[in-house]
Amino acid sequence: MVKGNIKVLVNSHSPYMIEALKRYGTKAQIPMAFYLANKEGKQSTIKDVTTNISPIFEQLSEPFDTFDEMDSQVLQGG
Repeated sequence: MVKGNIKVLVNSHSPYMIEALKRYGTKAQIPMAFYLANKEGKQSTIKDVTTNISPIFEQLSEPFDTFDEMDSQVLQGG
């Protein structure tokens, strides 16, 4: 669709999907933009992270960090 000049919006919580879009889009020389939405109080912000998508991965990994901490506590008997 993109090669047919149709704009496509993809929303994902999957770091694998984000990485795949970045890699395949770069390989196919498709212009892309990446944005990160955050809730700040009662408002939401959307930040353009096209030049550095690492904040996306940092935010998506937060739940896994919490799970790792929970597992560590269980192993320590807590």
